[in-house]
Amino acid sequence: MVQARKAPAFYRGAVPYAFNSPEQAEKELRQVIESQPGSDQACDSRELLAYLYWRAGQYRRALSQLEALLKMRPDAADVKAFIGTMRALAQFPEQSVSGRRHSKLPHTLNAGNFGIPVAINGQSATYMVDTGANFPVISTAEARRRGLRIRDGGGGKLGDSVVYSLHIGDIALADQITVGGLRFRNVAFLVIPDDRFADIPPEQRGILGLPVLLAFRTLRWNSDGTFEIAFPSARRNLADSNLCFDGAGPVTRVRFGDHRLDFALDTGAVKTDLYPRFAEEFASLVQASGKRGKTKTIGVGGTFELDSITLPELVFQVGGSTAFLRPAHVLPKGVGSKWHHGNLGLDLLNQARTVTIDFDAMVLALSK
Repeated sequence: MVQARKAPAFYRGAVPYAFNSPEQAEKELRQVIESQPGSDQACDSRELLAYLYWRAGQYRRALSQLEALLKMRPDAADVKAFIGTMRALAQFPEQSVSGRRHSKLPHTLNAGNFGIPVAINGQSATYMVDTGANFPVISTAEARRRGLRIRDGGGGKLGDSVVYSLHIGDIALADQITVGGLRFRNVAFLVIPDDRFADIPPEQRGILGLPVLLAFRTLRWNSDGTFEIAFPSARRNLADSNLCFDGAGPVTRVRFGDHRLDFALDTGAVKTDLYPRFAEEFASLVQASGKRGKTKTIGVGGTFELDSITLPELVFQVGGSTAFLRPAHVLPKGVGSKWHHGNLGLDLLNQARTVTIDFDAMVLALSK
């Protein structure tokens, strides 16, 4: 097993990285860098450390790893495309959190988007909860309304497909954000145009991305309209975990018949979409039952009408519960990750009475 002492150091670091044990991951990955400084595994270790710091809002530390990685791999296109923005983010103070305690809040659905109350620089707002957002995000007008410090974002690009990519203009810093009993300092936002929030009221045009949500450690919402954060985690047992991190984002294991599939966990998505990997692995099903047409897909890049293949119904096991995707849309090549079978959105998650995301135990649980 990878957890065994005789496993190579890189894998002893990669596993705790994927299952959110940052201290152990950092220790093992730094050992690889120190013992094998010019190796491919040292490069891979720096990449994982960059993601580890990124998802914690520690952008200066992430930048240090990316700059070292770029010296080792000067042609790394993804790093070159984004490092300017990380340099801009690194000029802000590092994010921190205090006062963590179990809190219950109301939640709302607006145009299908899931929001909770926050105080940003002392002003009340309702911001979306988006596990699919690798950064907090805010509209231009909302950033100005809340008095955030805004500066040039370094001209970087995030993502590699037309729907899920974003050319970054400005970034902004919120000095203080309070969510329930948690008090955040120095939360950095990517600033995107107001038209990306066209269906959302002006006072709700903010997104709490992973650097904030991971600090909750645990979150749960119920069909009665309550939202909980920072409650005690379940006992950690990797054999029970159905969540892991791939890059900066969470991925959950979903069952489809006898098959185990990997879906990006995306609470910012109103609906679930299937990616080309699903169509490739289940080609006979898609060809026999699917109909070609168009589907509207909303991503950070905007709203797009895409060619798609639609199946009338698919049945999945998600977080221990049965969920029905009616209809199911398979997106074309070039949209979504080639490693994932789809993104898991609120249309499947909210079929449960209670949804729990436990980032300590790395478990997604749905209960009817």
